[in-house]
Amino acid sequence: MKGNKTLELSSNDIQITKGLAILTMLFLHLFCGVSGKGFMGTPILLLPNGTPFLYYIGWLCAICAPLFCACNGYAHYKQGEIGGLTRKKVFKRYLKFMSCFALSVLVVSVFGLICGGAIPGSLSNFILNLLALDYTYTSIWWYAWFYVCYVMLSPVFFKWINRVSLKWILLFVLVQFFIVEGLHKKIPEMLAGSLYFKLYDHLYYLFGARMLCYTAGMLLAKYSIFTIFKSKMMHNSVMTSNLGLIVSVVLASFLLCILKKGILLIFFAPIVFVWFNLLYKCKWVNVSFEWLGKQSLYIWLLHPFICYSTFPFLRNWLLSFKYSFLIILVLIFSCSIISVILNSISNLLIKQIQKI
Repeated sequence: MKGNKTLELSSNDIQITKGLAILTMLFLHLFCGVSGKGFMGTPILLLPNGTPFLYYIGWLCAICAPLFCACNGYAHYKQGEIGGLTRKKVFKRYLKFMSCFALSVLVVSVFGLICGGAIPGSLSNFILNLLALDYTYTSIWWYAWFYVCYVMLSPVFFKWINRVSLKWILLFVLVQFFIVEGLHKKIPEMLAGSLYFKLYDHLYYLFGARMLCYTAGMLLAKYSIFTIFKSKMMHNSVMTSNLGLIVSVVLASFLLCILKKGILLIFFAPIVFVWFNLLYKCKWVNVSFEWLGKQSLYIWLLHPFICYSTFPFLRNWLLSFKYSFLIILVLIFSCSIISVILNSISNLLIKQIQKI
């Protein structure tokens, strides 16, 4: 096992993990439909029950958002340790994200005006989406609302994690998780069509599984979990360590697929976060995932407009590649090209923000 001066995760490690998170998101959105329904493309491998093998992979990939939450929690805690959570730095972080997000909203809105459809809709609808206060363009933009709020609240979480004992933190996040996720089975039905539904929806995405995984990321950073594990793994060979890690996560995944309890995936996500960062990966794997991580923001924001029915001709174009493995490759490639272009534009905006 190669040595590491700090043994904790660097910003590059977090970027690499975001590469894994965005890949799981694409698999989830392409291949996870109930009993294979909604499965995009012709599957290569069918299980004896007639369900595509990739459906189960897609189902396990529901850890995508929790993985992003854990990445953010870990990164924010490390930033807090070096004084990176001052009001000015937090506000700059907010502006950086919003400049990228607003650029995506503008691109999608212009595309919608040209191609027709429900986007951009009314002026108020456009403004609410532009400010990440609503997510009517695509439901998966809820994470923008979560991210903005947690960036602004990161100094509060940092102080809370450092001042409150571990047992009370764990008790609070677990209790709020089960309460929030339990109520979520009933409240949406009760508030359907009500003016209060959107308020509830926004509050829901700030608590429950999101808070649990964000807090888990912070705790992993505070208690130097990676230093503890890596120190012990240094006594083993790379092959032995990797074999143990791979076998353990494969067995856990198999058990989850048998149990088929989505709530367990929330607890599986922090485990995968730790597992992936303990796994020794060759250079080309790290480089590939790091590149994906750097493009992950725009891939996340824009891929639903290609693979969902917002713009039917784009979805039909994607489906024309027929086979599932080709569809995922084409989606990654097409989103990456758009991401590179938008990143070059947003980098100019970010340079101006850095001067503030």
